[in-house]
Amino acid sequence: MASIVLEGQIWGIVLIVMGLFLQELLYPRLTTLRPGHLKTAFSWYRYAVSPPTSKQSIAQTLPWDILATILEYLDTPEAAVASMVCRSWLEPARQRLYYGIDLQPASNMNFIRLATSMENSPRLRQFVRRVRISVLGKDETAGRLDWIKNLPPDQVQRLSIGCTQYDTPSAADVRSIYQHPNIRSSVQCLKLSGRPFRHAEVPVKNLEFAKFEDLEVEVTSDDNMDYCSSLRFPALRKLVIRGARIPRH
Repeated sequence: MASIVLEGQIWGIVLIVMGLFLQELLYPRLTTLRPGHLKTAFSWYRYAVSPPTSKQSIAQTLPWDILATILEYLDTPEAAVASMVCRSWLEPARQRLYYGIDLQPASNMNFIRLATSMENSPRLRQFVRRVRISVLGKDETAGRLDWIKNLPPDQVQRLSIGCTQYDTPSAADVRSIYQHPNIRSSVQCLKLSGRPFRHAEVPVKNLEFAKFEDLEVEVTSDDNMDYCSSLRFPALRKLVIRGARIPRH
């Protein structure tokens, strides 16, 4: 019953999306659709001229790019239900669910459940492109972030880490993530906040990301910023440093 209700909701979203497509074609200045939407509109045309056979349901025959666009409009619980509608919806729904991982310190269960899923189902790792981690306590992660290091090289594009404690096991786990070669080789945007540079022994080389385009650092008054003059980011386009006092020379 739930899948039937969800399918009805999705077809409502389909009508809205198609309306946006028509508006983009007729009045292009009024909308800001992404480039991939025109490709999706063409998929709609192909789908309209080749309707499903009597033995196939409408849900089973939706093209991947159309379904992916629809899933963008669903929140996480609805996307989880969508993954169970039929087999053809499973992979697009997983892509929507695991594209961006947001780990908050509200409950250790967030770390435990996700780590268990990634360890038991390695296929899920291929969908991850953005990771955000917030650590406030001493042992919230407790070694449950190792799956991030096992992500395929050149995959994670954005990494955001917030850590208010430095000399804790959790902080060590977090630092080991952005120091890992698989992460350093792929991340284009890195955001560090809390107290990531409280001590000078943080190796400079651990922040030399070859593909860096966007770096944002939020520091506190006791963070050591002397190393900044030695940092080299050949591809860097944007640098934001908050909370630091830069001495005059």
